[in-house]
Amino acid sequence: MSLNEKKVAVMQGTLNIIRRIPNADDMAKAEQKYREIETIVMNHGLLNKTGGKRSLRKKRTLRKKRAARKTRRHQ
Repeated sequence: MSLNEKKVAVMQGTLNIIRRIPNADDMAKAEQKYREIETIVMNHGLLNKTGGKRSLRKKRTLRKKRAARKTRRHQ
């Protein structure tokens, strides 16, 4: 499943969310709500490790830990 496919899936999911958002009689309000939801999703890197600062940080720390293990082994 490519990144774009994931994005599409998420978009479809969020469209469904929009339809369920209470008092979203006018699309503009729903759209606004959706943007908020989207930023939350992106910032937490919920699209497994795509988008979001947190996931990038997480990857970097894991990489560091792995490197540390390697150097420890070869002393």
